[in-house]
Amino acid sequence: MDDVSGASPTIKSLAANVQGHTWNSLDLFEVLVRLADSDSQDIRTCVRDMLDKAVRISAELVHMGLLQVSVCVRYFDREFQFLITESA
Repeated sequence: MDDVSGASPTIKSLAANVQGHTWNSLDLFEVLVRLADSDSQDIRTCVRDMLDKAVRISAELVHMGLLQVSVCVRYFDREFQFLITESA
């Protein structure tokens, strides 16, 4: 909220709304991305349904959340790939 301290009341209100929004949770997106990688078609379908609903509610937050998770996943894969290949 400090970034918008000099902004108009409308911008401050929008920022407060996004900050407290349910879908403003990186942990939530990380869990959903991991679940989407499940072998179970039922689980993947549930994740898809949840993300479809979330997009209708707040597409911007879904986009930013998935973007951040994909960056984290790519970093993890790159940095820790040796653990996977050594144990195989």
